[in-house]
Amino acid sequence: VANRQLRLMIQAAEAEEPVGCVDLFEYDPINGRVGLGILIDERYRRQGYATNALGLLVEYLFGDVMVRQVHCQIDAMNEESQRLFERLGFKACGRWKDWIRTPEGYVDVIAYQLFNHHLGS
Repeated sequence: VANRQLRLMIQAAEAEEPVGCVDLFEYDPINGRVGLGILIDERYRRQGYATNALGLLVEYLFGDVMVRQVHCQIDAMNEESQRLFERLGFKACGRWKDWIRTPEGYVDVIAYQLFNHHLGS
């Protein structure tokens, strides 16, 4: 936590090994924000693990940690992740051009935010 990062494993009762992980990064308690990322093993995708894990984590961050906003950055080609975060209430708030280098060239990244409206301004 000293480097403002935390990785949590996602364990499902029916799986022998973790099905994925969530990362918290760039935690800023002064401004009340934290970055969020998720990775689900391909064998466990489209089974609700990501939705459940993110929903629980956001609830914890807003309720117990009292952060004001959660943010993430998603590869513009990753429409499945965009839909996941949008279903959870995240709103696109910006786009960084040519942000990630891939073997095929550079791709854009879309920034998303979710605000804790219970904390106010």
